[in-house]
Amino acid sequence: MTRQIAWLLKPPPASVQPEDAGGGAVPGAGGAVEGTPDDVRGPLVPMPLAAAQARMVARPRKGRAQPPHPLPSPEALRRLPPFEQLPDEAIIWVTPDNLAGVMDEIRPLRVVGFDTESRPVFVRGQSQDGPHLVQLASHERAWLFSMLEPACVAAVGELLALPSLQKVGFGLAGDRSQLHARFGRQPVGLVDLDQTWRALGYRSSLGIRMAMAVTFGCYFEKSKAIGKSDWSRQPLTQAQCRYAAHDAWGAFRIYVALCEHGVKIQADPVRSTGRSGTVARTGMRRTAGQRGDE
Repeated sequence: MTRQIAWLLKPPPASVQPEDAGGGAVPGAGGAVEGTPDDVRGPLVPMPLAAAQARMVARPRKGRAQPPHPLPSPEALRRLPPFEQLPDEAIIWVTPDNLAGVMDEIRPLRVVGFDTESRPVFVRGQSQDGPHLVQLASHERAWLFSMLEPACVAAVGELLALPSLQKVGFGLAGDRSQLHARFGRQPVGLVDLDQTWRALGYRSSLGIRMAMAVTFGCYFEKSKAIGKSDWSRQPLTQAQCRYAAHDAWGAFRIYVALCEHGVKIQADPVRSTGRSGTVARTGMRRTAGQRGDE
């Protein structure tokens, strides 16, 4: 993370656009860095943590962080180097035969990347019966749980009720409501990293692709066609398995990077209308060397 922190001292490149075009100027928005003007090679990490923490303490209770922070343009985003991929052998399709071993691996963990996939609904009034797939990921591998397999459903229900296991992901409001409907209770330990980025000053939902660019200076490939595919038709294709696994694994990698950068992240208490995954107001403490899977 040292290179990322050092990059904070440089003004953003010309191809970086303010997140919010309306309002005041972004400090350094007209500057340039070494190399071509539209080159975005350095990670675009958030403002220094001391400034972020001071801003969170100083702003009004109902206020919003300001000024907006620069984000890469869509063109600059596509020119970033690709983020690394999990090898296919590290993507585990969970079955009744390997379920016991998988659960033995997951139960001791403190944090896993998390996401779900559901068959899309295109007809107004049609009910959503998902999720059809639940993904968890550690640093080394990702596990795909089919919600069409009763043994996997029971295992996922156990993990969702495990308070010692934080499940980190992006845009989890829809996942939370579907899981509540499926299991009849609110999942515990969900951490929505979108809320973490908002607490650091980003006004809109970043999503995992933009968060990857901001955190690592890399492009995170997400196919819209695969994302809108029918996840209830199983077995899944290899492309679907890769897509699902990397959504969870990418969230885990971002969580670890934020912790190494000194951001203290915690899950909100379970409540019916609450938000999950906010930065702890009482201390964005530096946690040097903290790992998300410790």
